[in-house]
Amino acid sequence: MHDLVESHTGTLIFVNTRSVAEDIAFRMSLYYREALLKVHHGSLSRDVREEAESLFKAGKVKGLICTSSLELGIDIGSADLVIQFNSPRQINKLIQRTGRSGHWIKKKSKGIIICSDIIELEEAMAIVGQVYDKRLEPVIIRKGSLATVANQIILETHRKKSFDSDIFYDAIIRSYPLNNMTREEYDEVVKFLEETRKIRVEGKTLWRRSGTLDYFITNISMIPSEKNYRVIDIINRKFVGTLDERYVLNEVEPGSYFVIRGATWRTVRVEEDKILVEPFQTAALAPKWTGEDIPVMQDVVNRVSENREKKVVEDYVSGKSRDILSEWYKNDSGTIDRFIIESQGSEIVI
Repeated sequence: MHDLVESHTGTLIFVNTRSVAEDIAFRMSLYYREALLKVHHGSLSRDVREEAESLFKAGKVKGLICTSSLELGIDIGSADLVIQFNSPRQINKLIQRTGRSGHWIKKKSKGIIICSDIIELEEAMAIVGQVYDKRLEPVIIRKGSLATVANQIILETHRKKSFDSDIFYDAIIRSYPLNNMTREEYDEVVKFLEETRKIRVEGKTLWRRSGTLDYFITNISMIPSEKNYRVIDIINRKFVGTLDERYVLNEVEPGSYFVIRGATWRTVRVEEDKILVEPFQTAALAPKWTGEDIPVMQDVVNRVSENREKKVVEDYVSGKSRDILSEWYKNDSGTIDRFIIESQGSEIVI
């Protein structure tokens, strides 16, 4: 990976989790003792991310190790190579990430996948195969979400104070995700909101109750909320990034070490919503953040299963990886139609 970065003008190294981004950046800084790469992910402060982008655009660092934070909407300058570390999990993600290189007229995008184990290699080969066959994952739009209907009713009562229920129903079923919602389903949602005292119903008119805005803001997201702690560098009083509450409660205490922004920090003290830290030169582990797993779609699973059955080693798999795959196929491997159970002592592995 280091040699690839050195031989190109600018490299984006995409990983699937923030923990892996931090771990790779820290390991490379320890091994090569040079400021070759910067880290970029959603749990770093905006200032830290913008500094990394600026240094990359100016050519002062040769690469960025990033998550989905650099997939969309950011002009990241003269990247001429994308490295994907381990399987990207999804076909669309591989195309989007690779397209961040050679991102100007008459240039070609260039991407390389580096895998750390055989399972990642199998999955990555399957995904690249789907790309060459021009098979993308279908766009899945969730239909008939009654939680969304409830949120929209509450928001409308806050905005208008009161409105006609029939007119609102006719309006929302014109949207594609709700075009099959029956009147009975809609009325059930209205009844539920009335019974739980979120709205007031008088005939066909829906009225606002107190506290509707607070309820809407609290429940608009389907993502479970978790408290974050702000990491503050006490040397210059700068905000570095955030850590999840679960990790902080289990792993962080005065004197403990962790890696963020690709460097080690020592915990000075933990306050109500922040962790005061100072730079410290020692080996440490990257934090764990929740909600980082990227799901693998069924088309990719089917392709992996098919490759195993036919013992496929594609031409685009290079070097030692070809030998590793050929050797792997000599073993019994699970497929869509067959799974293998192994046991050792009290442990059972499927």
